Amino acid sequence: MSLLLASAIAALIVSTLATWAITPILKARGIVDRPNDRSSHSSPVPRGGGIGLVFGIVAGGTIWSLGFSSWSLVPALLVIVAFSAVGLLDDLRDGLAPGTRLIAQLLIATAAVWYMGPTHLESTTVVTWATWTAVIIWIVGIVNITNFLDGIDGYAATQAVWVGGAVALIGIYRGSAVAAGVGAITAAAAIGFLRWNWHPARVFLGDVGSYALGAGFSVMALSGPEPPIRSMLLITMLAWAFTADGIYTLMYRVIRGEAPWTPHRQHLYQKLVRSGLSHSQVVRRLSFTALAPGLLSVMAILSGKSWLYFLGLIAGILWLSTVLVVVHQRTRPTPARP
Repeated sequence: MSLLLASAIAALIVSTLATWAITPILKARGIVDRPNDRSSHSSPVPRGGGIGLVFGIVAGGTIWSLGFSSWSLVPALLVIVAFSAVGLLDDLRDGLAPGTRLIAQLLIATAAVWYMGPTHLESTTVVTWATWTAVIIWIVGIVNITNFLDGIDGYAATQAVWVGGAVALIGIYRGSAVAAGVGAITAAAAIGFLRWNWHPARVFLGDVGSYALGAGFSVMALSGPEPPIRSMLLITMLAWAFTADGIYTLMYRVIRGEAPWTPHRQHLYQKLVRSGLSHSQVVRRLSFTALAPGLLSVMAILSGKSWLYFLGLIAGILWLSTVLVVVHQRTRPTPARP
C-alpha cells in the first residue's frame, strides 16, 4: 500500500510541475486553441498540456515498477504513451487525417489486446475472435469519446479522478496490483493536471492528454481481475457522464444523416454551457449526478451480484433522460411576450 501511495504522489507532483512548465512553452510556440464557432471558451488557451499529465503517469508507473521489481505495468504505460503520441501529432499538425488517425488507433488497440488480455489470441474459436474484436472496437471508442467530451474546463480530468480512483479501490480489494496501480496513478496525475485545467483553464489537455486518459480507461479494463466484457461494462458505467453523452450524440447525428467525424457542438454538456451554466457548474452537476451507474457497477464487482449491473443501467438511462429534459427546458426558445 505504501508503494502504491508513493507512486500516486509521484504522479501527482510530476503532473503538476510538468504541466506548469510546459504551458508557457506551448504558448510561446503558438500551440493554442483559438475560439471559433464550436468553442466553449472565449480567449486563446494553450493546448497540449496533457504532455505534463503523461509525464506524471509515466513517473508514477516507473516508481511502481521499480518498487515491485515487476514489468507487469509496462504494457499499460506503453499503450497510454502510444495513444498520447498519436494525439500529440494531432495537436502539432492541427489535425491528422481521420483515416490515418483511425488506423493508428486500431493498431495500438490490437497490440494492447494481444499483450494485455487475460488470455492471448491463441484460440481460433469464433467466440474468442468476436470477443477480442469487440474489445478492440471498444478501446477505440472509449479513446475517441474521451477526446470528444474533452470540451470544457476540468471535465475529462474530473472523470479520470473518479474512474481511476474507483478502479484503484477495486484493485486493492481484489488483490490486483496492476489494476490498483493504473487506477491510482491515472487518478493522481489527473488531480495534478486539474490544478491548471479547472475553470478558468490556463491550459487544455489537447488530443495528447485526452487520448492518454481514454487509453488509461481502456488499460484499466484490460488489467483488471474481471473478464474483459465485464471490465468494459464497469468502465463504461463508471464514465457514464462521458459514455452516455457520447453514444447518444453519435446516434442522434447518424439518424439526422450527419457525418459522425465532422466537428459540431451538439453534445449535451455543450448545450448546457450554451444555456448559461458555467464550465464548473456543468462539470459538477453532470459528474455528481452520474455517479449512481458507476457505484452500482462497483457493487456488482465486489459482491458478485450481476443483477446490480442491470440496476446500474436503469439508473444510467434515468440519468440520460433527466439530462435530456433539462437540456430541452434550458435551450428551448422563450416565447415572445405580446
